[in-house]
Amino acid sequence: MASVSKVSILDYFNIVFEGENGKIESNCKACGTRIQAKRSVTSNFVTHLKRKHQAMYDDFVKRKDMKREGYSSGSLHSFTSNGGGNTRYTLPITTGQGGGGGGGGVGGMGTVEGGVGGGSGGGVTKFDRHDPRQVLISEAIAKMIVRDLQPVSIVENQGFKELLQLLEPRYTPEPQHYIHSQLLPAYAYQVQLTTRQALASAHALSLSLDLWRGFSGATSGYLGVTCHFLTSDWQMRSALLACLPLTGSSSGNRVLSDFDELSSTLAKAACFYNYITSAVPPEKLSQVFDGTGLTMGGPRNTPPAVRDWAAQLKVLRRLLDSVEFLEEVSGPGELALGASERALLRELTDTLEPFTEAWDMVHGDRQADIQTHRHVSISLGLPCVLGLRKHLSETSTPHCPSLLVALSQAVERWLAPILEDPLYITATALDPQFKLTWSSNPDWHRQVLIEELSKHSTASSPRNPNTDLHPQSKTPPAPAPSPVSSLSRPCKLFSFIKQRPTTQAKSLEQELTVYLREEPTDEEALHFWRRKAIDFPLLAQVAKRAFTIPACGTVVGSIFTTAERCLRPERGRILPKNLETLIYLKANYRLLWT
Repeated sequence: MASVSKVSILDYFNIVFEGENGKIESNCKACGTRIQAKRSVTSNFVTHLKRKHQAMYDDFVKRKDMKREGYSSGSLHSFTSNGGGNTRYTLPITTGQGGGGGGGGVGGMGTVEGGVGGGSGGGVTKFDRHDPRQVLISEAIAKMIVRDLQPVSIVENQGFKELLQLLEPRYTPEPQHYIHSQLLPAYAYQVQLTTRQALASAHALSLSLDLWRGFSGATSGYLGVTCHFLTSDWQMRSALLACLPLTGSSSGNRVLSDFDELSSTLAKAACFYNYITSAVPPEKLSQVFDGTGLTMGGPRNTPPAVRDWAAQLKVLRRLLDSVEFLEEVSGPGELALGASERALLRELTDTLEPFTEAWDMVHGDRQADIQTHRHVSISLGLPCVLGLRKHLSETSTPHCPSLLVALSQAVERWLAPILEDPLYITATALDPQFKLTWSSNPDWHRQVLIEELSKHSTASSPRNPNTDLHPQSKTPPAPAPSPVSSLSRPCKLFSFIKQRPTTQAKSLEQELTVYLREEPTDEEALHFWRRKAIDFPLLAQVAKRAFTIPACGTVVGSIFTTAERCLRPERGRILPKNLETLIYLKANYRLLWT
């Protein structure tokens, strides 16, 4: 066999520090970028070369291929036979035969062992762990596990191994313990480093908590801590800082437990819906329901988006709008909805319609793909509460008055305090589509706004180091005079040019007055303040703080819902300690793999 020197991805990096547990820090020889990872997990180094230095990456792949050719050159044209008719070829072939068996190859590479071609990969030179192709496939498997919240044990399934063998015979499957104890923790470590770097330059940030309880026993749920921050170019970003397990048990009461008549009517409507989706041809149902509302095969095949209460309410509304048509095409039956039941359900959908509008406005389409989740600030909170309060006060419900009373009480108890919260008032007033158009007492809200703006503006103003060092000194040092440009305008030569008016810095109240005088606009708030930061520098600083606060649950809330489906008793294959890492990586997917 030809002698081939060892090829390592670290040949393209200068190792500057090596710590415990194999952690290393190294600089790219081409651009000097600092990369931190574990010596046993080199995917970060491979990815850096592939994305930033294609020529170096191609050179690395070429050297690895030469190494493999060197290893395999000593075994080319080798042939073994045990005399019993079993043959084994370990050379590239297109067709082959020998002894008592035969075999063939795919793509010019074949293996014949015991008369079966390509079955065990005995004649294929396997990748070593640091081969770039090996690393990329392992990373793709890890991404699949994270994205779909699959159990790590999937890599031990025989069908999965056979699929990998078919797609890339040279790939060496990584064992479960390696992915669980090495690969995923290394990715989590990389996310931590990326998050620290991003937060170091953040201009404003806020924290939100998401609580999910779906277990009984030692681990009853999880608590997600998410950080929302603005970059220097007014781009909103979010990162899950921690996913913490909760202990103890909890129980919740169904919302409709106190409304027996409504609950029974809804149950009948659900049975009718399940009946027609199984009995009516799809082409007929498509005239009533769209892709979201149409589910075939019963509730078990219902997609996640339809399990959302707001989506279910929309399906119920479509059902009521076409109930006569659906009863006609489904034939006579005992599941038909009576007049009183239709009236009750119609009142329910009409009463809850503004709630679904608020839900859609705040949550949007994030259930479709959490990676496209948009940030919605708390500036929508106050107008939504005012709209719900007005709607409930003007609604009449002769068939379900108790539901209307319960909703009104819930809004007053849980949401009405928002109307007097200075932070919500500030965020809503700084939203260019609202300003103070919603206010029934503009003078009072303006005063609250000025006080809140002054507080945040003072907190965000830069500190004077001289004042900090000498707190008893009341006379700050005079600022140094600005240098005069050598290209200053000559007094007589340019006397025909009108003198530039002296500009004075506007106070916070002056900026607010000018801002409120402008007409409201539908421009997105962050885009507006990015454009207006020069005109209203003080208000813009406060806007940075206000608009980092989300109006709803974060991405991790959707992940918890997905995890609950993965952890049903019949599918409970993911260990809770492994789930924490998967949730953490899934929520921070964009930080690691974009």
